[in-house]
Amino acid sequence: MSKTVHNPTGMLSRLRARQSKVRPLRRKPSKARSGKKLFPKHPGVVRKLVDKALKGRSFTRRPERLIQESFARCFVDQSISLGLIPTSLTLSGDGTSLRTGTNPYGVKVCDCHKQGIYRCSCLRHYPDPDATWGQDSYREESYYGSLYELVAANSPAELPLFVSVAQASRHHSVLGVVALAEFRKLYPYLEVSRHRKVSSIEVNEYGVPRCPGGYLMVYSRFDKDRNRLKWRRPKVAGSRHLKSQIACETPCSPSQYGRTVYTKPLDDLRLFTTTPRDSPAWKKTISNAPP
Repeated sequence: MSKTVHNPTGMLSRLRARQSKVRPLRRKPSKARSGKKLFPKHPGVVRKLVDKALKGRSFTRRPERLIQESFARCFVDQSISLGLIPTSLTLSGDGTSLRTGTNPYGVKVCDCHKQGIYRCSCLRHYPDPDATWGQDSYREESYYGSLYELVAANSPAELPLFVSVAQASRHHSVLGVVALAEFRKLYPYLEVSRHRKVSSIEVNEYGVPRCPGGYLMVYSRFDKDRNRLKWRRPKVAGSRHLKSQIACETPCSPSQYGRTVYTKPLDDLRLFTTTPRDSPAWKKTISNAPP
């Protein structure tokens, strides 16, 4: 049975050849709209990748795989042996912008500058030929470079388990499938459990529940014994100004106290924070936080 032997010298030569190739100008995309997530450019690509992953397909090129293997054996395995990461995992994955050190506009090879033309669309070299432009809808900005990470959501410090550098133009749904497929190959001994649904209530992006009428509920108190936040019906527990703005023809509870729901920070600490967002304590903490 033949075995592929990787030649580092040959790989370096191919990389230099790709870097020396002249390419068209990679134009910066239009400004991202706040809160508007981009859809995959190729509909159905996630399903195709999932089918390939179930068949055992590997998506990572060898150089990055060696780095991930070293990280897994030297750091993650040691953290598991020390009890910092449980062997029964709840994974959390997300992508983020990672600014590459290369110039996104490349290195010009033309003489337009000598002719007084400082902005041109001539061919140029790109030291990082794999980098592309991406958009961050949250920060409403474009960036050059991307990273995807899987972390142990049920570990005390949410330690990272898998890190991959990817093209910024690649959709996070695609990166997520690839990351999970490679994760299973790196850690075949780890058990990944499916997280249960935390509740049937609807919450906004800050973890504040909505009543059946669609209005944000009012924070009541934090139950230390049960480690949960208590929320009440806004028509009953809200301020006089808030009550005047709510038109509730069909009460969601026959009780004069009003409907009550609870959220638990342990279900999702990022969403259900111990200190309610926009509360006086939250604003005081944020204002005193170091820059």
